[in-house]
Amino acid sequence: MNVHPTEATLRRLRAGEDSRNEFERMELRRDRITDPSGDNLAAEFVAFANAEGGMFFLGVDDAGTPIGIRADKLDDVEQWVVNIATDLCNPPIRPILRRAVVRAEGGDAIILLAEIKRGLSYIGQPAAGTFCWSARPGGIRTPTELARLFQRPGPRTRVRRTARLQRRRR
Repeated sequence: MNVHPTEATLRRLRAGEDSRNEFERMELRRDRITDPSGDNLAAEFVAFANAEGGMFFLGVDDAGTPIGIRADKLDDVEQWVVNIATDLCNPPIRPILRRAVVRAEGGDAIILLAEIKRGLSYIGQPAAGTFCWSARPGGIRTPTELARLFQRPGPRTRVRRTARLQRRRR
């Protein structure tokens, strides 16, 4: 079944927030983004990167209703998101940004989709501590949970294992 990208986005909005989808209403006052705060968004980015990744729907309220972002402010919001992901996340996160036009109550609304990929082999950390998505969103992980994250195999581990296997075959 072919689903138009906008229809797929609307389906995800109707399904609601979960461990892979987060809705953020964007509030701008006097040409400044006042909500969400940069620190909170950075913590959520890191939580998604430490888990399985996910999608942020910017310009959408918690109920999944598209509010939209003013067209003349989209570039500013995109730059703000990139700055948060690179400046407030350690190591920096590279979000994949897309714009979508969806049906809203007053007509069409433009929302911004920020996809956060799963981190490769590191534990990301915002300024306020180490976060990972869990049953309690944005919760600080226990030492046991952090140990499990550090044990997660990354690309270096795979390269070493492959090299060992190739040496054994010779």
